[in-house]
Amino acid sequence: PEELLRVVNKALDRVSLIRERNRLQAEREQRMLELSTEKSRLRNIINSMADGVLVCNAEQQLVLFNPAALRVLPGIKRGAESYPLAEVLQPPELNDVIEEASRRRVRLSQEIRLTHLPTQAWVLADVSPVCDDTSGLFLGTVTVLRDITELKRVEEVKAQFVNMIAHELRAPLAAVDGFLSVLSEGLVKDPEQEKHMLQRCRERIRALAELVSDLLDMARMEAGRVRREIMPQKLSDIISVVVELMAPVAQQHGVTLTTQVSDDLRSVDADREELIRLFNNLVSNAIKYNRPGGTVTITAAEDGAYVKV
Repeated sequence: PEELLRVVNKALDRVSLIRERNRLQAEREQRMLELSTEKSRLRNIINSMADGVLVCNAEQQLVLFNPAALRVLPGIKRGAESYPLAEVLQPPELNDVIEEASRRRVRLSQEIRLTHLPTQAWVLADVSPVCDDTSGLFLGTVTVLRDITELKRVEEVKAQFVNMIAHELRAPLAAVDGFLSVLSEGLVKDPEQEKHMLQRCRERIRALAELVSDLLDMARMEAGRVRREIMPQKLSDIISVVVELMAPVAQQHGVTLTTQVSDDLRSVDADREELIRLFNNLVSNAIKYNRPGGTVTITAAEDGAYVKV
């Protein structure tokens, strides 16, 4: 019986070990499946991002990048994983900021001009170091690349616009300052000439007020604070209001303002104040840049599905 008992116990131990091995193997396969699923999910998420993503290990080797990174940095070659950054990545400034973030273990953000491309382009590189939560061991970096080329172009256009506006504001102000200086020093003795200079000052200031009003309207439109009331508008009434407003200006410039507008025109869906502002600007320019004794004629007629003014 003792010999039999030893054999049975040995067999039971072996069965227990086999069961434990099978259980551990099943758990391992389940973990591997979960890891593979999570890795696939993570790759799908990264590949669907609109911003470019570059993942580097602690040895400064590129181990992962998404299709958006290829659009931002077309110089990256397929199959460039596990290669040193300096060999597969351009421009050098991007390599430098990733290397600095790795060395200092800090998050860095920098605008980089892509000088290696045939057309001018800019990216905003946001580099973050990745460390193990428990051991604090440095694992690598994750770089997010955002294409800011269009933003840079907008900034350039805005800078040009600001310079232009500064010039448009400075010239009339300088003229008004010159007229007022002459008048204040008593250099003008002729009342008619003095009246003429004051009239010029008023014209310049009125032009500045219109420019400031246009700038405020544009700022409200960009901020989305413009409130429009789109309703059927009768163009004959709108044009009559504009003619009434601009008649004194036309008289001052010696310009004849006439209209040829039918009262039975179809209505148009629009905002009344915006239509008045639109036609007011057009008629004002037509009067301002006309010749002495000239004529400004406003006509309106139906043209198919449209009203042509």
